[in-house]
Amino acid sequence: MPKRSNTFQRLVASVHADLEGWKVTESVLLRDSVIEEDREIDIVGITTVHGYEIVLSIECRDHARPADVTWVEGMAKKHEHLPTSKLVLWSRSGFTKAAHRKAAALKIDTVLQGEIEDKKWAEIALAFVNGMFKYVEPKFSAFVDVEVNEGMHERFQPCDHFSFGTKKLSAKQNIGALLPAIYGMPEIRTIVLDNAPEGESNFYVEWKFPDEIYVWNQEKRVGRLFRLGIEIKTSTEASSLEVRSTVRNEVVYTVATAATQRGEIDLLVKEIVGLPPALSLRFISKNNGRLT
Repeated sequence: MPKRSNTFQRLVASVHADLEGWKVTESVLLRDSVIEEDREIDIVGITTVHGYEIVLSIECRDHARPADVTWVEGMAKKHEHLPTSKLVLWSRSGFTKAAHRKAAALKIDTVLQGEIEDKKWAEIALAFVNGMFKYVEPKFSAFVDVEVNEGMHERFQPCDHFSFGTKKLSAKQNIGALLPAIYGMPEIRTIVLDNAPEGESNFYVEWKFPDEIYVWNQEKRVGRLFRLGIEIKTSTEASSLEVRSTVRNEVVYTVATAATQRGEIDLLVKEIVGLPPALSLRFISKNNGRLT
């Protein structure tokens, strides 16, 4: 059975990810001792205390209406024969009064997502609401335009094996070694993000050089370097963000998820008043591969 997740579950997992001494995992299979089958649990935290294993099981409900008694009873029954030491239920929209009473009687903790509107420092979380995500995949290809004869230019692409330098200088800079630094320039990233339209696109960035800079192909001088250019082919998707935020101990946790054709992208943010926000990006491909 494939493992399932959603934005709210990932938010709850991020809240518990920093528990010291605990191993916290999403979508865990625990064995039911009666039916001898695995049951999927949204989030499981495991620790050891004096040689005893403690299993914290967390189930999440991402519905617009408060969780009712039926859901609480169903979760209690589900965990009756699982190795759960403590069961905690999270509901985005809270619980009915009857559900609270039932959970308390069953010694199950209930947690409401919590509102963040009064946390003025949570600028990123508040800005994400009704936001859009733009995914741009660039492919770079460098070229050089060389004046091989006076007034005559020739383009070489690719040009990674070429070098450039002054006419009389023996030490030359390899273009291929320079390209990674160019591709990683903040200015290049800004150009790509600002100018890449949705769908496929192709545009250029170029630098012109003074007259005394020349190009070599191995040990043979080809001619004067007139232009170094970067061809940038982009594939761009724009998706609406699904955002879930909660506040715990004056820390605002936010997960913003965007679905793309390649998979899902999560932006995880932790904001604390007076400190820079902590951000991490996670990509979950459609074949269940995960890059963090």
